[in-house]
Amino acid sequence: MDPLLAQIIVSGTGEAVKVMTEKLLSSKWLKGTEDSIGIIEQLDQSEIRTKYIEKHVSNALRMRTLHQREHDILLGDIYFPLTIKNAANNDEIIINDDCIISHPRILNIVGIAGQGKSTILRKLFLNEIELKNRIPFFLELRRVEKGTILDFFKLTLESLGVDIDRSNNHVELLLQSGKIILMLDGFDEVKANSRLEILSQIKELNIRYNCHVIVTSRPETEVCRETSINNLIVKELNEESQLGILKVLSNQTEFNELSSVISDNPQLKETLKTPILINLLYVCYPYWDELPSNVVEFYNKLYITLYLKHDRMKSWARERKSTLNTDDSLWCFSALCYFSMKDEVFEFDTISLAKYAKKALNAASINTKECELFVDDIINITCLIQQDGLDRYVFLHKSVQEYHAAYTISNLPKEIKMKFYDSITENLSSNDKFDNVLTFLHYIDKDAFQEQISIKYFETLGLAVIANADLNDVCHFIIKKTERLSLYAESIDNEQVSWQEIELISQELGLDVLHLMTGGLRVIDDTLDDLILDAANNDFHISELEKYDYSSVANPLTERTSVTSFRINLASFIIKNNLLEDLAKLLKKTASEYYHCTYTPLIKEKKKKAKALYKEFEIKREI
Repeated sequence: MDPLLAQIIVSGTGEAVKVMTEKLLSSKWLKGTEDSIGIIEQLDQSEIRTKYIEKHVSNALRMRTLHQREHDILLGDIYFPLTIKNAANNDEIIINDDCIISHPRILNIVGIAGQGKSTILRKLFLNEIELKNRIPFFLELRRVEKGTILDFFKLTLESLGVDIDRSNNHVELLLQSGKIILMLDGFDEVKANSRLEILSQIKELNIRYNCHVIVTSRPETEVCRETSINNLIVKELNEESQLGILKVLSNQTEFNELSSVISDNPQLKETLKTPILINLLYVCYPYWDELPSNVVEFYNKLYITLYLKHDRMKSWARERKSTLNTDDSLWCFSALCYFSMKDEVFEFDTISLAKYAKKALNAASINTKECELFVDDIINITCLIQQDGLDRYVFLHKSVQEYHAAYTISNLPKEIKMKFYDSITENLSSNDKFDNVLTFLHYIDKDAFQEQISIKYFETLGLAVIANADLNDVCHFIIKKTERLSLYAESIDNEQVSWQEIELISQELGLDVLHLMTGGLRVIDDTLDDLILDAANNDFHISELEKYDYSSVANPLTERTSVTSFRINLASFIIKNNLLEDLAKLLKKTASEYYHCTYTPLIKEKKKKAKALYKEFEIKREI
């Protein structure tokens, strides 16, 4: 038997699954959902229960980390309690052994790269099994490539040997029973053009079936902005948590040395805000002459450290198989990251990994006969791409892919680099695919970033002009931008109409990327949206529709067909509700702040550098 599976069974988790299904079968069921009991009865059968433990529980609790790169380890062996904060009321929740989160609305665990979102979700999965009140299912959203989440859940049940009889609706009844919870990992890893559809499906699971759902996402994705979802923010690590995670990773001697380094170095302490950075510090510290002072420096040192020296940590050396020197290997790995990132590919099988490796080698004019050996070195020497299953390969962490994609971009010839920046800004306001790449580029490609993003894109948005325009021109600008936006409403009882969805004006104007354009994270500036939301807060009589530019439509955001839906032109709504002047003042204020604090200083600095270069090469004619 697989040692980790044996450990899961011996630890009591296997017995907990048995008790869980028995407990649910003997519990009271909601009226109308009794037909789904047969699914739980099947899960209670020894053979299917064993498959649930082997295929589902085991996969959810297995992890492979940089410090344990030779084999999988169980979550419980490395987990240190992390803390989340409810965005609605600032209540803090420590995700320890006793923690169960239950809420009638969808819960969304929000965190930046490497902050432990998935780890928290896996811990909650384990806790659900231990508590035995609901059967948890851990589903990775990036795997829902065809069909719906519901279809994917049905396939998951069938993979365990459950006969769900697709001719009936027993699975749907199971969702309504309150006996299961769906844990949906990685909303931010769903392709951008599929997210609204996936979000609609997540909402349907909760609203139509009343199913308990927990999602994970990076900040400011579509799921974070949805009003019907409760966001739980992962807190940054404080010193106590930093040392607690380090204690789990290290032996006493290592802990004593590294804990002193952290405690005595305020700048390092400020940098180590996420668990992944604690892991990287632990693995790489013995071979660093100088400690990194920020996140970018961590990733900058990572590949070379692992490629050259990591194997010597255990007093034995694994021979590299490819003939690539260190610089070529780093360049090709980074190119592989860029090509796959561009295609929104975050995991590979053998064929696709070889495809991207060959593409990277070709780009470096290196013989593709090196492909297999190059891939072997990445997996077995650096472990930055790891085997995860029979024919599945994943990055150690998505941020590794993002940093090295940025590294590739920063090293492109100028004319090609400019084409990249032009292409990325075409959809920057509506697509966050390259957000974290841009954050890295702000540090490692600062001049090009400032020229193309901080300056040029601000001009492209039209906000540089708005900062100095009179109020009438700002009003015209808003009307032009909102003519293509809509509000959606639905008819309800007594000839009343209820507002349902509003397309965000802040996103259309580009306000959500202003912070990103200075090297920070995308931040929703909902000041303008709030004015519109406040005006659309109350239901109204259907006759009032006549004052707007509207039409009867099927609402693509709700997909409900049992009610009449209306699409109202946002520009007409703004005008009829006397919001235009207030919106113009707020927009001008926001544009002016960026103009004076970021745009103008950068323009002056750019001119100063150009002048200095001109003087340096100034030639005077001899008389």
